[in-house]
Amino acid sequence: MNRSKAGAAAIMLGVLFALASAAALGAQTYQGALRGAVRDAQGVIPGAEVILTNEDTNAERSAMTNEVGEYAFGSVLPGTYTVRVSLAGFKTDERKGFRIGTQQSLVLDFLLEVGTLSEQITVTGEAPLVERASATQAASLDKEALQNLPIFGRNTFFAAISTPGVIQTGDPQFVRYQDQSGSSQLSLGGGPRRGNGYLIEGVSITDFTNRPTIAPSMEAVEELKVQTKTYEADMGHAAGGVFNTTARSGSNTWHGSALLVSKPGATTGTLFFAKRAGLQNPPQYYYNWAGSVGGPIVKDKTFFWFSTDDYKQRSTRNNVLTLPTAAQRAGDFSQTRNSAGQLITIYDPLTTRTVNGVIVRDPFPGNVIPLDRLSPVARAMLAPVPLPGDGGAFNGQATLDDGPQNQETIKLDQRWTDRWTTTGMYAHQHTKEPGSAFYGTFGTVAGDPGASLLFRTVDFFALNNIFVPNATTAIAVRYGYNRFKDFGGNYPSFDAASLGLPSSLVSAMTFNTFPQVSITGYGGTNIVGNNGPTRATHLTQTGNISISSLKGSHTLKYGAEYRRIGADVMAFSSSAGAYSFTQAFTAPTPTASGGDAFASFLLGYPATGSIVYATPAQYLIDYYAGYAQDEFRAISKLTLNYGLRYEFEPGVREADNHFAVGFDETADFPVQVAGLALKGGLLYAGQNGSPTHQGTSLNGAAPRGGFAWSLTSKDVIRGGYGFYWAPIQFAGVGETAMARLGYSATTTYLSSTDGNRTPSNSLSNPFPAGLTPPQGNSLGLATGAGGVIDFVDPNSRAGQVHQYSVDYTRELAGGVAVSVGYSGSRSNHMPVGGTVDATVNINQLDPKYLSLGSSLLDLVPNPFFGNPAFGNLANSATTTRGQLLRPFPQFTDVLAHRVTAAHTRYNAMTLRVDKRIRNNWGLNANYTFSRLMDNQFGESNTYSNRNQNALDNYNLDGEWGYSLLDVPHRLNANGTFVVPAGAGHKRLATGFGNALLGGWSVTMAARFQNGFPVSIWQSTNNSGLLGSSQRPNVVPGVALATTGSLDDRLNNWINAAAFTAAPAFTFGNAPRTFPNLRTPGQRNVDLSVQKVQTIGGRSVSVRADVLNLFDNPLFTTLQSQFGTPTFGQLTAVGGYARSVQFQVRFGW
Repeated sequence: MNRSKAGAAAIMLGVLFALASAAALGAQTYQGALRGAVRDAQGVIPGAEVILTNEDTNAERSAMTNEVGEYAFGSVLPGTYTVRVSLAGFKTDERKGFRIGTQQSLVLDFLLEVGTLSEQITVTGEAPLVERASATQAASLDKEALQNLPIFGRNTFFAAISTPGVIQTGDPQFVRYQDQSGSSQLSLGGGPRRGNGYLIEGVSITDFTNRPTIAPSMEAVEELKVQTKTYEADMGHAAGGVFNTTARSGSNTWHGSALLVSKPGATTGTLFFAKRAGLQNPPQYYYNWAGSVGGPIVKDKTFFWFSTDDYKQRSTRNNVLTLPTAAQRAGDFSQTRNSAGQLITIYDPLTTRTVNGVIVRDPFPGNVIPLDRLSPVARAMLAPVPLPGDGGAFNGQATLDDGPQNQETIKLDQRWTDRWTTTGMYAHQHTKEPGSAFYGTFGTVAGDPGASLLFRTVDFFALNNIFVPNATTAIAVRYGYNRFKDFGGNYPSFDAASLGLPSSLVSAMTFNTFPQVSITGYGGTNIVGNNGPTRATHLTQTGNISISSLKGSHTLKYGAEYRRIGADVMAFSSSAGAYSFTQAFTAPTPTASGGDAFASFLLGYPATGSIVYATPAQYLIDYYAGYAQDEFRAISKLTLNYGLRYEFEPGVREADNHFAVGFDETADFPVQVAGLALKGGLLYAGQNGSPTHQGTSLNGAAPRGGFAWSLTSKDVIRGGYGFYWAPIQFAGVGETAMARLGYSATTTYLSSTDGNRTPSNSLSNPFPAGLTPPQGNSLGLATGAGGVIDFVDPNSRAGQVHQYSVDYTRELAGGVAVSVGYSGSRSNHMPVGGTVDATVNINQLDPKYLSLGSSLLDLVPNPFFGNPAFGNLANSATTTRGQLLRPFPQFTDVLAHRVTAAHTRYNAMTLRVDKRIRNNWGLNANYTFSRLMDNQFGESNTYSNRNQNALDNYNLDGEWGYSLLDVPHRLNANGTFVVPAGAGHKRLATGFGNALLGGWSVTMAARFQNGFPVSIWQSTNNSGLLGSSQRPNVVPGVALATTGSLDDRLNNWINAAAFTAAPAFTFGNAPRTFPNLRTPGQRNVDLSVQKVQTIGGRSVSVRADVLNLFDNPLFTTLQSQFGTPTFGQLTAVGGYARSVQFQVRFGW
């Protein structure tokens, strides 16, 4: 850590310790608890002294057994302890070496024998295999387990994928500690992605969009507890599970480590598609250097632990993109065919006419667009796009230089008295991450969609105080501060005027860069250009006060919480324009299948487009909670936990009320026209009686309960139920997602005034009337007339999550525990987009109008013509009948964000086997059989493609089906074999034999699971409803998937013959997802071989990890848009090829 960082840390920690006695803001807990009963042969024993001693720091706490023989220690810092029980007339009983883990409630009973105090019985314990005091379903990974698992990127949270009920939905190559988004792509116990809680030292580290801002270095972590089902009332603000992390502390003994991890390019394999294309890996490397040190500053009083973790990486990513051929760029489509091998005919939109009541167009002669019809702007935009190989496939290979990335942490523990302890932790992280530039060397090709760079800085503080006013009461006070700067930029800089765009347009842009262009069936998300930079600073302050006390057989716990979650944002997304091209203008008719989106692009006719003028915003959320809980030992073998939490979260507000808070569907529109009674308009924060918060939600009570019943000393049954209020889901903090129309100004591209018969504008001058400047809320209900408007559903509310489980565990001989259990959840009022900003278009035509068929496209007199209040809708003397039949015809699309009309159902059975390392081997294995159903049509994962719009906005329940996060079968197995030789073994325990063969072990981590469901939608939206999506029809009796080898199926994983295009003005009958049509399954095995040599109390370990041992490809983004040339193809891989990384660790 450099001097400036060290100084900042020292100053901040000084301030934190000065605030040690303050009851601050809000958070949750990580401290454990110990309780038990003291008895003799006759019954309970009151008045016995119980002393709890931390073996690392010698910190002591004492208690006396009460009238029913019970004792309890609340708010116990995780660590290894000794408990001593004494009473005159009895032998002293001492238990040593037992661990109290993160948020672990441990029961330890004593049976005293008659004797003298000087007689002592000492038992050395080990961590229990069976949980006997709580119904919470969780898995704990201590520092040794974390450090020994072969994990690429050494991301602490990603280690959770080896535990039951955890589904990885993101790309595992993005699991370094810098990957905030990658760390959030985990579903726990059927819960949503980005719906989990992430805690360090009891302090929430989630940002405004519910991502963990920092993944702590493994050198700084004592324990990670992955809680998939929690039933304690002190936990909240999570719709899934909780990652509960305890940082490592110093002790009276000096400890430390030095670590070097290297993954040379020579040991890194070639990714799947690059290997098929015969491409060689460019030079690459991975170096991770880390270290830690900790010990006493003042013996028995003051301790510290410092860690540093840095890495530098050059890596390769590979993607097969469909790019336009040289002939297509010249307008020649004579060889352009669909996935069935049929010629795609290109039609001229300027020939559109009606013949005998039928819309017709003429094809371009020879299927070639004349050169004089090609848009000069479109051709200029193609300059960065490389030429593909045969068949239009471009095997993109990007080399990324990450780093150096660095993270430093320091933790101080101060024992002021036996009744007051303070801990303070500070962490700093700075990272720089380039995007995947597939078109050339990063930073050299303007317009490359991956030419972006992220700069991220995190500062995190946590302060914990534990007060023990008497032998039966403990008070914990906590404060946390978490700041995350998330800045992005485009490289290299670019002047959009060089594309031939009007200078008046370029000068009006708030950020001058390459426009975004997406073309259906070509390239990736964009074929050229990317979002302008978003500069966001997320700031969260959290904390709580919690009191626990023992009353008879009841341990009572109650407390209160408060959080302030904020984000200061300047979003330049779409500031240079965003344009989307479809087949609509080059198909036989606007609603027919056929045509080609790239042909529409060459002609310069976007289907949609917009440009945004952005202004700064400051968003704030306040969260309040209070709770009470009772842990009741009804009998020695039965513990009951029950409690009640109450939460209040009034929604999100903008500091200056600069956003819309709803849409009034019944208000009279301020400007009326003949023949229509116009209704509806935006409502602005604090104006005319409108609320100041978006999605005001009062939340309410959240009951919890559970039991743990020890049938015998080896058998336990546990069960529980918990109600949770889900946190508000923000997919992003952009201008449209936050409904800032007016304060930011979106100028909508007018593609057509006659239902896509003919284009109204083109790329040469996309916004002829100029850009709309920000006008604030001055237009009120009339804001955005003639275009697309966005608002946050005023009925948006916090989701309701019901979690429940029951399991049975049997402890067997040899350190083995076997468990079988059921868990489930039911969630209501969840966001329809899940973790994606999906919208509901309330201006879609009512499906009852489908009976009108093609007459919806008939041209009729336009009542808005010539009236400037109606923007683009005023430009033509005619409009379509369908536009005037919309619920709010003065607008085009009216998009509701954060609609909470979704529900989910999850059911799972889990089998689990845990074996301690005895007789030279150990195993942790689990299998989960589950089903997850929902109607979250916008949700996504890295492996399945999907359209994030509903088929029919009037029937959101019709989206019900298998979730895109559903994985019915998942098996994890982590096993370790220790070579039975060397120190501690009978063979070769000393000397040369020990040096040569001692300390060797082999660890394997294997994961196998099904693929994710496939979602199919139609490239041509011909339903005619102006706001829905379209799906094809399923051909009865035809297999959905092809068969054969992987090579045979790469270009036709989905059987195209199983689908046909839905006729115009109908809904296709394909469901949202297909349970029996899935992406390729996932298989991964990592292997680690390690030798540890101990010399004079110090250890040296040398290790080799083989990652992806069998080189199984991990396919991503299955192309499932019916009607495109790439339908059914596997075109990209994620993760990493087989590689070997080497590690040397020195510890003391």
